[in-house]
Parts: sequence; C-alpha cells; structure tokens
Amino acid sequence: MLLESIKNTIQKFNIKNVLIGFSGGVDSTVLAYCLSKIENLNVRAVYVNHGVSDNAKDWEIFCKQFCLDNNIEFHSKTVDCSNLQGDSFEAVAREKRYDVYKSLLQDNEYLCLGQHSDDQVETVLLQLFRGTGLSGLSGMPLCSKFHNGYILRPFLDNDIMTISKSIIEEFSNKNNIEHIFDESNDSNKYRRNFLRNEIIPQIEKEFGKIDKAIMRTASNCAEAQEYIESKSLDIKENKFSVEAISTLSLFEIKNSIQKWIKNNGFQALSSNKLKELIKFIENYKSDSDFKIDTKKYEIRHFKKFIYILDKNKKHLDVSSIKLKNKETVIHKKDINKNFLYKNKNFSLKKYFRENNVPVWERECFYFVVQKNNILKICNLY
Repeated sequence: MLLESIKNTIQKFNIKNVLIGFSGGVDSTVLAYCLSKIENLNVRAVYVNHGVSDNAKDWEIFCKQFCLDNNIEFHSKTVDCSNLQGDSFEAVAREKRYDVYKSLLQDNEYLCLGQHSDDQVETVLLQLFRGTGLSGLSGMPLCSKFHNGYILRPFLDNDIMTISKSIIEEFSNKNNIEHIFDESNDSNKYRRNFLRNEIIPQIEKEFGKIDKAIMRTASNCAEAQEYIESKSLDIKENKFSVEAISTLSLFEIKNSIQKWIKNNGFQALSSNKLKELIKFIENYKSDSDFKIDTKKYEIRHFKKFIYILDKNKKHLDVSSIKLKNKETVIHKKDINKNFLYKNKNFSLKKYFRENNVPVWERECFYFVVQKNNILKICNLY
C-alpha cells in the first residue's frame, strides 16, 4: 500500500525528475527505495553532511552505496554547523541544507523529502506554541513551489493512506531495507525531539493517535488560508504602492503584505514587524526613512512605495565596467558636480531625482566619464 501511495502521488503531479533529500534514516531511505521502483522516473539523491556527528562520513558511505545498489544518481555536500547548539543548530542546519538543495535542483525538478504524518503533527504543534496564524497551522504542504522547481512530500499525500513513522518502519522491516540511526534524534535538547519523545506520547495516552486529526486540521487551515490569499492583492513586483494598499481593510492589508512577501520568495514577517509596517502605512509620512530589517531581507520606503530587498543579492562590481582609453568612472560621491550628457547639462542629483532611483540603489549606479562628459550610465543593482 505504501509503494502504491507513492506511485499515485508521482502520477498525480506527472513527475519525471526528482531529487531526494537523503539522510540515510529510515524515512528518506524508504522514500528513495520506493521512488527507485517507479518506472520512467529519473531519481537523484543528495546527502548533506552537517559536520557535527562523528558518524557522518559512515552515513555518507552508506547513502552512496544504497544509491549505487538502487540505480540512483548520488551527490554529497558538506556544510559547517559544528559551532551551533540547540534550536539554533536546527534552524541554521535546515537553512544550509536547503541552500544545498537549491544549488542542485534543476529547472522544474521536484525535491522529494521524507516527512510523514508524525512530522506534520510536530510541525503544527510547534507552530501553535509560537502563536502562529492560519499559514503556520497549515503545516507542511504536500507540494509547493521551491526555487526553480518544487518541493514534494509524498508521505503527506493521504489519498490512499495516512503514512506515519510506524508504517514506514513496518515497510522497511518487511522489505529488509537497511538504514542508519541518527543518535541526535534521542536528544531532548531540541524542541522538536522533546515534543516527539515527551509531550506527544502523553497526549496520545489520553486522546489516542492524533496524526489523522492534526492532518485534517492542517488541511482545513490550508484551505482557509488559500481562500484568504485568493481575496488578497496578488503583488508580484518587489514593491507596492502605499496609496493602493491603504484603501483596504486591516485584515486585507495584513494578508496582502504577507502574500507579497511570499511571492518574493521570503518567509512572512513576524506579527510584531507586521504591526510596525501597518502602523507606518496608516500614519504615512513621505519623508520618513522607514526600514524593517530581517535576516534574509529588508523592507524599505521610497516615494510612496514599499520595497522588499534581498540582503543576499549579489550586485555587479565596478570592475565589470569595461573602460576605453582616458575613460574614468564616477559615483554618488560626485553628486554635486556638473557634467555634460548628450550635449546638455547633467547632474547626478537631478538624474536620481527625476528617475525616482531609491537611495539604496544609487550605490550601484556608476557613470563612465571622459573629461567632463558622461558617456554611459551603468546600473549594477
């Protein structure tokens, strides 16, 4: 039944190419085994060594041999998380792991992960304890857009059956599928492990198995969130007009902003930062140097527009500008000087103002000059 469920999911999405996040644990190993049995499916796998466990090299060898035995293309990458502890380790390790996935994922390929109904229970409960909204209570989606492809979690597709950890382990035993055991799963210093090892067993003593009920709740929340998003502004650009969004109700503003952030490939704002942004919109002042800073992005204001800026975006360097003999490059520091451009008076200050160039983008403008003439304007942003 488990293999049939996986086949059904692959056929449902008409998938031809998958990349498996492969740790060698029972979940990802059973997933890799099942995917390798599906005809006309190109299967690749990647093992990420976090540089923490002494057993990591042995696990990599196991994963490589398993892939060799099952005709799966194998990749391995090492990231350094050795100086991190507790929940910060889990968060950073996940981030670095997903960066590896992005580096390998091909266009329209599906990244397949072995998360199952027990993982969904833990995710929803963790989000609940953080005071999340509908989006967080929706848990992990079966399928979602990711980088230049998609993320797929086949074990979360319950069209045929609800796939729990125990079902995966039973399938592994029945089919003699070897796998590794990560000793860190027993450590309650991680919140997810504490929830899994201590809290959920106590809840299930009183209420019985809760995975089906939690998955149903997550599905209901996801449907409600999807409906809300369908009624929100669908802003695809990296900016929106303060004037346009301020005419909406508070509820619509909140959801339109979070949808806008999601459309730009980032995680939603925390409730406090969202309140800060909404307060600025409600009490808008055009001369305000408003800014919200997060780990991955900034939200800035310029001339009646709110912008989202990727902090990790790499801009071209001035060395990329090819200069001919006697040509030089000037920059924003020359903003008060006067030049000629196409036989007309030209100043950098006037150019920035008339073309509504945001202040942070001006740092990436360079002007090729010969004598006092502007020959070329280069935006390396």
